[in-house]
Amino acid sequence: GHPAFGRDPTTDQTRQRKPMSTVPESATSYYENSIEEVLIDEETLSKRVKELAEATAARHADDPEDLILICVLKGAVMFLTDFSRALPIP
Repeated sequence: GHPAFGRDPTTDQTRQRKPMSTVPESATSYYENSIEEVLIDEETLSKRVKELAEATAARHADDPEDLILICVLKGAVMFLTDFSRALPIP
């Protein structure tokens, strides 16, 4: 079955969906008590993503249709979303 509910084969326990009232409003509120320090602030990270997007666009300036973005790891989807939005090519 789907990993969010049904039987967990590794523990042989039944998993159930959490009611919406227990789902945090954001990742920040979910992890706020677990994070000791921020290693890279949002502004620095956004600036670097934009720099990478501009460098990639320059590399593919001759043939922008040559560029294909593929997200391999599910945790990378947020990076790829920001990166694709920062690309100055359509």
